[in-house]
Amino acid sequence: MLNGGAQFGLIAALARAPATVLAPFRYGQLFWATVFGFLVFAAFPDPVSIAGMVLIAASGLYVWYRERQLVAPRGAP
Repeated sequence: MLNGGAQFGLIAALARAPATVLAPFRYGQLFWATVFGFLVFAAFPDPVSIAGMVLIAASGLYVWYRERQLVAPRGAP
C-alpha cells in the first residue's frame, strides 16, 4: 500500500520536475532503508552492500558534478 502511494508520488513529481532535480531524493532511499532495516529488523548491511551503496552514491555525485561543469559558462568565477 505504501509502496503504491510512493510510486504514484514519484510519477506525479516526474510530471512536474526534471529527473535531474529529483534524483538526489532517490539516493535518500539508501539511507532510510538502512536505518529502518536496522531499527525494525536489527539487520545491518554486509560490507559488499555498503560498497555498492557507496558506489551508487559516488557515481551520482560524479554525474551531478560533471553536469554542473558542462552547464557553467566558461570563464565565470
